[in-house]
Amino acid sequence: MDQQPPLIVRRNARHDVAIRGRVSIAPDHAKSVSLAGASGAKDGWVDVDIVDFSTGGVGMVSLVFLPRKTHVRVQVFGPDPESPALVELPGVIQRVCMTDRRPAYLIGASVGELTPEVRSRVESILAMFADASPTSGAD
Repeated sequence: MDQQPPLIVRRNARHDVAIRGRVSIAPDHAKSVSLAGASGAKDGWVDVDIVDFSTGGVGMVSLVFLPRKTHVRVQVFGPDPESPALVELPGVIQRVCMTDRRPAYLIGASVGELTPEVRSRVESILAMFADASPTSGAD
């Protein structure tokens, strides 16, 4: 009888989004992973497009490669180009896939332990996404 790999079940509702973000290497990994000058990093932060968001993780498109298992900080911004970060999350890169020849990378990061204050901010952001979702059957 074949051994089946364990089923991976997502524990958090994921929201497909298109919002601005930034990512930087967390201080505990700064000696192991550094961003080259050609990365375009500004003060250690790289601009990304956040494409999915949940309390358990963040999906990003980046022009900069980040290795798996790297500890990062992710900032999520509001829709206004001048708005400050809505929240900053600790994360660990779990997957990296090259998406095209630019090159661009689809990066998935799991979110680490959140303080109650940060969890509250994340939940309010997710509530905004839920409120903005179109209702089914409405034309």
